Amino acid sequence: MRELFENLPCRLELHAAGGLGRRVARVGLLAAGSRGEAGEDTLWIHAGESDALRPDIDALILELYRQGAAGLVLPGDALAESARLLARELGFPVALVAPAALDGLVQQLWERVHAHELVVRRQAEEITARLRAAFATAEDTESFLGAAGALLGAQPRLVEVEQDPGPRQPAERRLPIGRGQGGGELALGPAALADEVQELVLPELLLMASVLVDREATRIESDLRLRGELLLELLVDQGAPSGSVIRAAERFGMDLGHEHFVVLWDLDDFAGSIASGRLSEVRILRLKRDIAQSLEELARQALGRAWVLPHSDDFVLVAGGRSGEWQPKRAAELVRGLQAGLAPVLRRYGLKGIAAGLGYPYSGAQGLRKSFEEAREALVVGRAQFGTSSVTHFADLGLHRFLYGWFDTPRSRALAQDFLRPLLEDDEHGHGQLLETLRVYLELRGRASATATRLGVHRNTLRYRLDRIASLLGVDLEATNVQLVLQLILRTLPE
Repeated sequence: MRELFENLPCRLELHAAGGLGRRVARVGLLAAGSRGEAGEDTLWIHAGESDALRPDIDALILELYRQGAAGLVLPGDALAESARLLARELGFPVALVAPAALDGLVQQLWERVHAHELVVRRQAEEITARLRAAFATAEDTESFLGAAGALLGAQPRLVEVEQDPGPRQPAERRLPIGRGQGGGELALGPAALADEVQELVLPELLLMASVLVDREATRIESDLRLRGELLLELLVDQGAPSGSVIRAAERFGMDLGHEHFVVLWDLDDFAGSIASGRLSEVRILRLKRDIAQSLEELARQALGRAWVLPHSDDFVLVAGGRSGEWQPKRAAELVRGLQAGLAPVLRRYGLKGIAAGLGYPYSGAQGLRKSFEEAREALVVGRAQFGTSSVTHFADLGLHRFLYGWFDTPRSRALAQDFLRPLLEDDEHGHGQLLETLRVYLELRGRASATATRLGVHRNTLRYRLDRIASLLGVDLEATNVQLVLQLILRTLPE
């Protein structure tokens, strides 16, 4: 508005001049009794009565202000005190012009707005054309956004954590992108462009970024699915004919005549991270891709021959190695080294850790499948026995391998959740003490004194908690067989 009012051929008396920084997109005329429609960013000129002291002027100012109008020009030489005070309170520009100069003022303002609009559109079209050129040659979303930042004078960035947006930069805008598998937001700080130019360019920018994000998500998913289908033939589908298994192995360059062992990896609380909404779909796909690539690179550096295949939300590492060279202890040490190497990737995605289970080396298609089954048992039972981020070889299970069916079945988990519901509900409404008390009590083989010391509570407090646990569950906590069953039940719960 300040630019429009400079060098006008007529004199204006301005009220609430502090609002002259407002954007003017168009000039509109108001007749007597009219209120203006769709007045956002419009500078309204009242071309009706020349008396600016009309009793309804206050209502007109208030209504135009609520519509987001840029300001109001009235014919006349004086403004009612109430209207002047209202305009000042709202910071809404009101100008008075001599009625004889009104026609010339309208013509001047319209020509200036029209000329400015042409300049804005021309600039927006030029920037959009350059964005399209950058889009056509972009290898990924980040490279395109880098080129867009140079054109806008502000670097856009992807925000993939949808329900935990994190700190924002001053005056930063966040706009949703992604129409298919992508998703997330595009964050954009104040740009060097004029606001009206930026508003014309943004829809094109968002569309191009959405296409690139969805394209990347589709490409990653396609690669993961291809590897997953080969894994299905190679390891999981027991009905696949031997010839099909051999061909699947050949596609990876595996020689099933040599011995191979399998390591099954599973992210700690990955399902919880997805359920919380912290990870958008494209971020989940990127996570799987980055883990697979990093794990395969680390394994090949250590072993030479190694392949990583996605299996649902797990990762299967197939590595070449003779049983004589890869005894359980040495193999577990190797896997712990790979686990440490994955830590930077996990931190980048806000994940705590990853657990692994190992099988023995075998040769042939059936041997590879046997190693896979051993790795799966080691992962499930090892995590239940040793906790998250554990590395467990099948040889380490001992008698616990007989519990694999209990730990691995949905029915056992459902039974455990249902049985422990009284404790979980009591903890939810209290202080979360009973379940932890039971864990420690069972871990210390029912020794009350040691349990009280570990928990940092008085023996009487411990006794009260144990009595309440026994009452809620309807069991005798001192019975050895009860303690054994409760330990198994607790093993099915996430830590």
